[in-house]
Amino acid sequence: MNNTGQTAQHPGYVSGFNQIIVGKYFLEDNMAVRGRIGINTLSEKTTIYFNDPFSTATIDIPQLENAFTEKNNNIVIGGGLELRRGHNRLQGFYGGEVLIARYAYKEKYEYAIDYNQKAEDEGVIFGGSNRTLDYKAGSFVASLRAFVGVEYFFAPKISVSAEFGWGFGIGINGQTKETVEFWDDPEATGTNSRRTEEFLGATKVSALGFSVDNGSVGQNIFGGSAALS
Repeated sequence: MNNTGQTAQHPGYVSGFNQIIVGKYFLEDNMAVRGRIGINTLSEKTTIYFNDPFSTATIDIPQLENAFTEKNNNIVIGGGLELRRGHNRLQGFYGGEVLIARYAYKEKYEYAIDYNQKAEDEGVIFGGSNRTLDYKAGSFVASLRAFVGVEYFFAPKISVSAEFGWGFGIGINGQTKETVEFWDDPEATGTNSRRTEEFLGATKVSALGFSVDNGSVGQNIFGGSAALS
């Protein structure tokens, strides 16, 4: 079996809160405030090319394009207080922190061909056709976390540490929202017509509970009265 290191823990890693910048500021020798912030975004656009169905050309047929854009936004912020005990190189620490996270997801569809009578006459669409214009989803998480750990200074202002945490969390997955475009069937409505309608998801999920971290291992470099891990 080969492990290339993709599962290894890294500085600042706490289960469920990776890809976050972690910092601390010492108010006193045995007291520090901790902060976490993570702003992770991704926007990806896919373009699909196809022949223009309205073109009469037999060669060099003009190309049209449909586009699909997908966006993810994940924001995490947190803060807390850390207290310390110990002397010389080996120190223990403990404290608590509050963490808040928000996740948003969106899909957007752009079409080259409109829903209209010309498109139906050319056989591109038909009565009863429908397609998604956009889709949205999101969630929110808040947690109160207690932690305890140990830190060893093997050089001035340079240390390694290990931490274990336990916390209470509340999570909400909101209703999804989808906008759909329709080209109505004249047999059902009496006329060909374009309309849009919004649909809400059938479920909204709320959850709460207590959980432990996998723990974290970090390398710390201290400068002045600030520390990063």
